[in-house]
Amino acid sequence: MCLLPGLLLCGCPRQAKDSPQHKVQPLQLSQLSFENAARGKLLRRLDACLRDHAKKWRHLPYRRGGNFIRASWCTGKGARDDCQIAAGSVNRADQHVLSLYTLHHPGAPNRAFGLGVNALWTPPGPEWGARLGLHEGGKSIVGSGLSLDLRRYGAAGASRPAVKLSLGSSGSYRVHQTHVRWSSSKEPQQELALFVSSAKAFGERGVAQVSALRKRVLEAIEGGRVKGCDHGPYEGTPSPPAPSRAGTGRRRPGGRSRCPPARPSSRRGFRRG
Repeated sequence: MCLLPGLLLCGCPRQAKDSPQHKVQPLQLSQLSFENAARGKLLRRLDACLRDHAKKWRHLPYRRGGNFIRASWCTGKGARDDCQIAAGSVNRADQHVLSLYTLHHPGAPNRAFGLGVNALWTPPGPEWGARLGLHEGGKSIVGSGLSLDLRRYGAAGASRPAVKLSLGSSGSYRVHQTHVRWSSSKEPQQELALFVSSAKAFGERGVAQVSALRKRVLEAIEGGRVKGCDHGPYEGTPSPPAPSRAGTGRRRPGGRSRCPPARPSSRRGFRRG
């Protein structure tokens, strides 16, 4: 049974155009030894799953890049030739990308640790897309965690989604100058299992995460832990630091904040009441 959630295996596979020859010496998983035997076994199972699902897609075999040993599969008109999931191209319409990786230290190139899966589905037209990242045992390089972004595109060729919902192992919400954070106590695979067991479970877990973050935000506001800045109108030069205000309206002792100066771009659309 394939281990990836059906959400990221959506979209009809289509024959990928021929990719240029990459002059990178490919690796075989059989060449690697794993610090954690269970993760090595899981990596091989995921590799077999992706190869079967994406057999007609463009494929870049395992190769080293920095600390990463990565293989990728992609299809669709919007996919890059190198099958990367990159910030500058993630919103290109009609692309489906799957990537599987493990890690190594430069002094031990065949001694592998950690496991990661990245997946992207950007639809060809107005509908929901998704991006997933699952990372385990990445030590100080990538750590461990689950990220799941749901993106609603309002029109074909849109440069950015009209709606975006971020779920996973942690969440963050900015209130003025304060970032309020929530994190799950579960391991990434356990968190993912709560989402993919059923459509109902997916919705319930999503609502539970958003509710947990909302609770943290309200507690921060009511507890006076939110800091804000009151800038005056922009007058062509950076404005001096303004008094800091907490969410309850109380001024922080010390009088002045270290807020960044107001800039024209940050004042766009601002109206004084």
